[in-house]
Amino acid sequence: MASTNPFLCGMGDSALNQTRFWNQQLLELMQQSTASNFGEVAAGLFLQPFRKNKRIRTAFSPAQLVQLEKAFEGNHYIVGTERKQLASRLGLTETQVKVWLQNRRTKHKRMKTDANGSSNAGGDSSSKRSSETPSPSSSTNQNEQS
Repeated sequence: MASTNPFLCGMGDSALNQTRFWNQQLLELMQQSTASNFGEVAAGLFLQPFRKNKRIRTAFSPAQLVQLEKAFEGNHYIVGTERKQLASRLGLTETQVKVWLQNRRTKHKRMKTDANGSSNAGGDSSSKRSSETPSPSSSTNQNEQS
């Protein structure tokens, strides 16, 4: 006598059909129990597809930050072997170093823009930054950096 448990069967077509059947049964049971206990809205929320857990934010140590800042002062674009070595020295992944450098370049650019805006206008440049469109010369500078 063949077992109806999909985990005890071989993975032939009948096993796949049995697995689908059990999955459907489980889904219907979950929908019925959540709909009757919590209402239709909660049932829909409960049955959302599984999501990966949110990545925990990296907290860099003060020593790591000092080393990253020193590296950034020397070169704003650290790539390849140099980035690998830096990551290894700091006990971080290459991706963490790469993202830190991207964020630091953005901060550097923002600080430079704020300094230029406040010296030219003499006022608050943060409100101007969001409403101004980039000038053709600034887009040329971005192309030169790439």
